[in-house]
Amino acid sequence: MAEFDDENYANSDSECDELIGLYADDDDACVELDEEPADFNNEIQDTEEETEEEKIQWKTAEDNKHFKLKILKCEDPTPGPIANIKNFTELDLFHQMFDDNIMKTLVVETNRYAEETINIRKSATPTTKNWKQVDEKELLQFFGLVLLMGLIEKDEISDYWSTDELTETPIFSKTMSRDRFLLILRYLHFSDNSKKLKKW
Repeated sequence: MAEFDDENYANSDSECDELIGLYADDDDACVELDEEPADFNNEIQDTEEETEEEKIQWKTAEDNKHFKLKILKCEDPTPGPIANIKNFTELDLFHQMFDDNIMKTLVVETNRYAEETINIRKSATPTTKNWKQVDEKELLQFFGLVLLMGLIEKDEISDYWSTDELTETPIFSKTMSRDRFLLILRYLHFSDNSKKLKKW
């Protein structure tokens, strides 16, 4: 059956492997084997000192202008829905959580992160260099497929784009290509890296 695998997908396995391999490019995942062994005792002591010196300032939901749940109460002893959601569709509920402001932020930050990664880190490959900016409509399609994956369980992400008549799920390839889905998954971003807090 392995000899038919290449025929059952719209895109080549090498492109898929190339995209999946991008996850290993992240700085956090790198291990330098040439480095000297770390002095763990000193590292633990330094970490304890930094923790004492640097206090994290937590903010309540009221202080956050960007994200407020309109239909749920979370801090109350009896959390749960605060809106009448009886006549809500699934899409209505999704938009209550991912409102226009959140979606616009996701579009801006995903596109920004893609450009930073491809241009600044010079990690463009034949597939990623063809990145085109995502818009709100395409991001909604992406999230729709992600939610659908929770209902239809398969072994590998690429299996959702299989054209094998026994296992195919056509809605995935009709919505977007496998490579495009993997690119959006790779670059999906929620914040501006230039404004992130330093690690402690």
